Order: sequence, then structure tokens, then C-alpha cells
Amino acid sequence: MSIREERIKKSIEKEVMNLIVNGSIKDPRVPNLLTITKVTLSKDKHYSHIYITLTGTEQAKELAVKGLNNAKGFIQLNLADKLQLRYTPKIEFRLDKFEDKAELVDELLKQISDELHNGAIKSDE
Repeated sequence: MSIREERIKKSIEKEVMNLIVNGSIKDPRVPNLLTITKVTLSKDKHYSHIYITLTGTEQAKELAVKGLNNAKGFIQLNLADKLQLRYTPKIEFRLDKFEDKAELVDELLKQISDELHNGAIKSDE
């Protein structure tokens, strides 16, 4: 990955977070407390996926993604102004499921550890 691609991705992340935190996106489905976990950029730099994570129910998470995708025209206009690229990437927001999977793996590892620990104690008796 080139330095230019990394710079564009970091700039997209920074500018989108500024819009969210500053309350520029007026959609009530979009909370101010969300995190951008990853930004991807196509090889031709025409498309970008922005992965987010937030707390709440699965329904609230899906609503937040829908709200952000509804506001993507506004967000892209702001990105075009701030990034000053020849072509501003078309953006799409997606829910990052990695955090949920990581929590599940942690729970399973803890459960296995507890079972091994309890099994070791019972076999010593």
C-alpha cells in the first residue's frame, strides 16, 4: 500500500469523525459516540468503505449505519472540500463485526479456561 493511499484513508477517517463528533450530521439515528475502526480504499481510489463500531443493540447499530449511509452525500461534499483530490471516493458505511467476534472468542476462551480449571481441581480431590 502506498503512502498516498494511507494518507487519503487517514484523512477520510479524520474528516468523517469530525463531522460526526461536531454534530454536523443531524440524523437522530447517528450517535456521537461511535468509532471508525477501518477505512478501505479501492485501487483506483474511487470507492471507500468506512467500518464503524458502537455500543447498543443490533437494531441500533443497523440504524446508525443506515443513517450514515443516508448522509453520505453530505459527507462526500465535505470530504471533497477538505481533501481536495481530483476525485473524491464514493463512500459506504458498514458495521464492523470484528469487535463482536472478538468478544465471543474471549468469552469462549474464558469458558474453556474455567472448565479446565474446575476439571483440574476435581481430579486432584
